[in-house]
Amino acid sequence: MKYAMGSLRFSLDEDGAPYYQQLITQIQQGIVSGELSVGDKLPSTRFLAESLGVSRSTTSRAYDQLLAEGVLISKEKRGVFVSSLPMVGRRKSSLDGKRTSQFKSQRQQAKKLSFDAGVDVSVFPTKEWATSMRRSWLNPDLDLLQGGYPTGYPDLKEAIVDYLYRVRGLECTAEQIIVTAGNRDSLILLQHAITSLLESQPSETAKKRAVTWWLESPTYPPMREVLSQNNIHNIAIDEDGLVCQKMLLLMWA
Repeated sequence: MKYAMGSLRFSLDEDGAPYYQQLITQIQQGIVSGELSVGDKLPSTRFLAESLGVSRSTTSRAYDQLLAEGVLISKEKRGVFVSSLPMVGRRKSSLDGKRTSQFKSQRQQAKKLSFDAGVDVSVFPTKEWATSMRRSWLNPDLDLLQGGYPTGYPDLKEAIVDYLYRVRGLECTAEQIIVTAGNRDSLILLQHAITSLLESQPSETAKKRAVTWWLESPTYPPMREVLSQNNIHNIAIDEDGLVCQKMLLLMWA
């Protein structure tokens, strides 16, 4: 579809951008190239729509955006005209810069979603933590600084004992609690404890109880890393849980 208006020719591509955007681009290009001059009158939205074979809402939308941007001006009972070229250039550049700035701002302010399995860090009591840290450093425990509590800080262990009793109904003592630096350390400690327990058994029993580790498949990656030097077997999982046939066959082989 084409429409010639003086030296400006409109051409709409059915496979291109929306028609109103194509009209906006072509009018802007016509102004920049000099095909449209300051004060030139544009055809009415109705006439342009009929000439191009599109709906009037398409041409109205294009004009409305150009009017809002200052590219065109509307004069009552006279029609729509090309605005002054200096203003068009400044306006377009300003809009481009504004949009770029807004886009950068949106990227910087966009909320990043965390898919970690841990506790939501946004609920961490930062103020209370800072207050506690300041108070503790006024009179620090030298044994704590020098690694004097290999199984964990006594007050922390007592708090864990109280928590386990109140929340889990589990009775234990502080001596039974071991605080580690994380799950990897806990896995390594557990591995050595089980291996040492089995190796301490009589030779006949130890032979029957050769250390074999069974891991769900898929499993927690750090678990596999910790046990990578051991005899590891995978246990498949279906909708009913662990598939134990392979495990039973190997145990009785």
